[in-house]
Amino acid sequence: MYEKVLSYIDSLDQGYQETVKNYIATISDLIASGGASFLQAAISNIPMFIAAIPSSVTNIVFILIASCMISYEMDRIHSFFKGAFPTHIQSIQNKIASHFKLAVVGYFRAQLILVFTTACIILIGLLILQVEHALTIVLFAAIADIIPYVGTGIIFIPWIMFCFITGNYTLTIGLSILYGFVVILRQILEPKVLSSSIGIHPLVMLIGMFIGLKVLGFIGIFLSPILLVLFKGLMETGVFHLVFKYIKG
Repeated sequence: MYEKVLSYIDSLDQGYQETVKNYIATISDLIASGGASFLQAAISNIPMFIAAIPSSVTNIVFILIASCMISYEMDRIHSFFKGAFPTHIQSIQNKIASHFKLAVVGYFRAQLILVFTTACIILIGLLILQVEHALTIVLFAAIADIIPYVGTGIIFIPWIMFCFITGNYTLTIGLSILYGFVVILRQILEPKVLSSSIGIHPLVMLIGMFIGLKVLGFIGIFLSPILLVLFKGLMETGVFHLVFKYIKG
């Protein structure tokens, strides 16, 4: 690419060559000044970072000690809360905890199913496109698919742009179709898989994910299934009925 750019510049008229070289020099100066500013800011923040280390170490030590003490006294803590609340409150609490535990397990199981499905589709698509090292690419794509907000786009988008810049338009079109198919299929399957794993109707799950996206942004897509499960657990355990009964007196 560098040689192509140089040959293209050399083919221009002398005046255009000077203009392009001036632009390149200006951009180089901007990059150099930006890099120098970034390095200066990083170096100036080193004392602040070093000063914050003792506080961080203290917090970590305190958390570790507290965790050990809570683990050691877990039976006493459980007995205290068991005696502090009435029996029906404890029954409701146990039901909510059971629902929430099943929901968390189901959520992670659903994510594994989605990641496995995405990996299989990508592998088939790369084999059709005759891409080298397809299995290795699929492994990295599956790992990236687990990351929230990022997904397989962190691999496909730069790859598609690189293929387009280098003139490999056949692979560019093939990867674009494959990536679009993966995104659309995942959006279709995700509500269904989550609903079957968590126990909520797909339409309710889809509406909940849409509302979560609009209210909380991308993080709402991941929080909405948990909130729906918690809401369902509260309904099935009769918490709302008890609250309304208490309000009515």
